[in-house]
Amino acid sequence: MAAVRGSRMLNLTSDKPKCLLKFRNQSLIDWQLNALKKTGVDDIAVVSGYRSESLSYFSNNFFYNTEWKTSNIFWSLIKADPWLSKYECIVSYSDIIYTDRVINLLSNSMHDFSISYDSNWLPMWKARFNNPLEDAETFKIDYNRRLVEIGNKPDSLSDVDGQYMGLLKFTPKSWKIITNGFKNTSNYKLMKLDITAVLNIMI
Repeated sequence: MAAVRGSRMLNLTSDKPKCLLKFRNQSLIDWQLNALKKTGVDDIAVVSGYRSESLSYFSNNFFYNTEWKTSNIFWSLIKADPWLSKYECIVSYSDIIYTDRVINLLSNSMHDFSISYDSNWLPMWKARFNNPLEDAETFKIDYNRRLVEIGNKPDSLSDVDGQYMGLLKFTPKSWKIITNGFKNTSNYKLMKLDITAVLNIMI
């Protein structure tokens, strides 16, 4: 999911998408591709938008979000419908770092929809914010490890069992459930939705 510029990075993304920024001498998207390929994921598509030509090296399969300037990430996800409606797919934001371990967990999940999350989120949020709850979102799981709430403003730490990582898995069945759930929603409203809002609506 690499359609947006990452405007909060200011001049760092003036000539390239956020996913091409480097961490330890390696671009963010390279970290992701290495983790995916270690687990045998070879069929990779990129949803591009801003400076899409700079991403041509990373895949032979592209979906293009022509409305990347005015849309949110769910609209980019919809652009990948030809794959999501046909194949089991792992969906990854392009500005995150993870290892092959989490990809293995998602790949081996037997559920129609699976989501990864960071249960050790609090130390990182404390390093970034005086009050971690100002930026954190609700993420509640029940005793069966089913997601029951995501993306709202938490009232306390008890509302946060972890933080969404931007990494999840769909089967065609779960993708169909989501698209059917929004089939009567206008394109204007679809373009404004982020993934956590979509998931919370579906819950």
